[in-house]
Amino acid sequence: MAVRDLFYLVALGALVGVILHLGRTVLVPVVVAIMLTYVIVGAVDALGRAPLLGHTPTWLRYVVAVITFLAALALLGLLAAANLRGLTLVLPAYESNLRELLDRVAAPFGATGTALWEGVRALTIDRIDAGRAALWILNTLANAGAYLVLIVTYVVFLLPERTVMPKKLRAIAGDRAPSGRSQEVLARINGQITSYLSAKTAVNLVLGVLSFGVLMLLGVEFAVFWSLFIALANYVPYIGSLAAVALVVLQILAQTGSLATTLVGLGLLVAAQVYVGNWLEPRWLSRSSNLGPFVVLLSLVVWGALWGMPGAILAVPLTSILMIVLASGPQTRAIAILMSRDGRID
Repeated sequence: MAVRDLFYLVALGALVGVILHLGRTVLVPVVVAIMLTYVIVGAVDALGRAPLLGHTPTWLRYVVAVITFLAALALLGLLAAANLRGLTLVLPAYESNLRELLDRVAAPFGATGTALWEGVRALTIDRIDAGRAALWILNTLANAGAYLVLIVTYVVFLLPERTVMPKKLRAIAGDRAPSGRSQEVLARINGQITSYLSAKTAVNLVLGVLSFGVLMLLGVEFAVFWSLFIALANYVPYIGSLAAVALVVLQILAQTGSLATTLVGLGLLVAAQVYVGNWLEPRWLSRSSNLGPFVVLLSLVVWGALWGMPGAILAVPLTSILMIVLASGPQTRAIAILMSRDGRID
């Protein structure tokens, strides 16, 4: 690649980055809706291979998938609201358990944990303005609800649009030679993103089930909520589920007030993470994500900086699309090879 071409490519990337950042309010719901559409399409394909639903009409499988998706969203919302309400009720008991734990830790040193707890509380909880915090939570929930309604509306309209999009692209290309190449690139993007999101969702479900088993074994409260939280956080590569596990370990420590139980819970949850991340996920996602580990980490930082948490969740599929597009051109093919995990992009 010539220096001039490299300069133009970097300038174009910078311009696209500025546009993505400035237009994130409009672009993020659209991109999230497109990715959810891929998930629903993958679910429809899976239903087509099911013994009973395999012979049903395609439109009926779409209806079943959309209804299941909407029911899952409603269930997640109700579950989150119920568990957060329950968590606020047990906070005084958790505070008492933490006080007792600090007392036991400080006793060998001839001190008490009460002073330490009051110091920590003064630096954290007491600095929170309850009124402003409640207003921020309400605004966040309202914005999230509006975004959710907008995304669901986009998904409903994107599903029928997906079937006619190839015809539109062929009509735009006409009889020109590049049309076949464009169709091939589009087919690769569709196949890879559908495969990645479907496999990632299946992996997250397995991680959620394993986490639920660990939490039930230890008698942790709100086990369903926390296991779903770990599963959803695993969409963020590397750091998502680990951050969720840290919160769950804090919950175990506050509930039990026992370092031994907390360490057991930490060990079992980390073991589930290691099993899923090092054994299950590479096997299930090997064909759907060919990005190198450093590229995944870099994409997480870049997309997170551009779009925040939605960007972190969508970092891998968006970067996979970018790699496919770069691989389609002879001048940018070398960049796609550098982005790949094993040097193979076909």
